[in-house]
Amino acid sequence: MAIISEFSPPILTIRVLGGFDFNVASEFGKAFEEHGDLPEQYVIDMMDVESLDSSGLGLMLLLRNFVGVDKPLVQLRNISPKVRKVLLIAHFDRIFDVK
Repeated sequence: MAIISEFSPPILTIRVLGGFDFNVASEFGKAFEEHGDLPEQYVIDMMDVESLDSSGLGLMLLLRNFVGVDKPLVQLRNISPKVRKVLLIAHFDRIFDVK
């Protein structure tokens, strides 16, 4: 379980490895907070996400609130079918740009 972030202006990409859950909460928060409001777009790369629970969903909402709920600046990319199913059940496709 790890978080890797890369800021290539204007995009901040946050890559989640392993489980997207409470265990990565601190790292995930630091990944976007350390850049302040510099990024114009945020991408959560979920290529290596093996599992997603309610804590992971909450972390995505935390990022959305940080960015601003009226701005469609957060994209979810490279989602496995298993994780996509969780996102769709939670209706995250209505509040995030799911690729």
